[in-house]
Amino acid sequence: YYNGDGVAKDVNESFKWMRLAAERGIVDALTNVGNFYSYGLAVRRDYYEAAKWWRMAADKGDSTAQVSLGWCYSNGNGVSKNQTEAIKWYRMAAEQGNPHGLANLGDIYANGRGIPKDEIEGYAYYNLSSAVLESDRKWLTLLEEKISPDARFRGQQRSKEIQREIDARLAAKKAGK
Repeated sequence: YYNGDGVAKDVNESFKWMRLAAERGIVDALTNVGNFYSYGLAVRRDYYEAAKWWRMAADKGDSTAQVSLGWCYSNGNGVSKNQTEAIKWYRMAAEQGNPHGLANLGDIYANGRGIPKDEIEGYAYYNLSSAVLESDRKWLTLLEEKISPDARFRGQQRSKEIQREIDARLAAKKAGK
């Protein structure tokens, strides 16, 4: 119903079915119900409700919901503003290779938002996210202009370490460990 594939496009009907699936614990549906509330689609915009649904999905490991919940904490939307909590949720998403989680950690480290500023770590996370997100390439370029060639090299090395950690985590998860 949301896309109108095989049926008339109907965002209200889409929300109805998505909510039923979410109430049965379907992770993607939990995330999507949070999105409906966040964007005010078929329902009144309500960040408190969005955060509630995203938390349920985030607790089940959904990296998209983890990024969204991190955004809630970072901005105080639907929850009390808490940069430590934001970092926690962004990190959980980044550890699964979510490019938006990686990008948010890049910003946090590069600018010292809630933690000590670390441009090398910021560079490493931006380097990984910019491989997927075109929009992050500009942030990586701006950071490259600010840091030394040695710091850039160390950031690239750190990117490789982080990617190996992500790959190992994902392989273990796939193997059921």
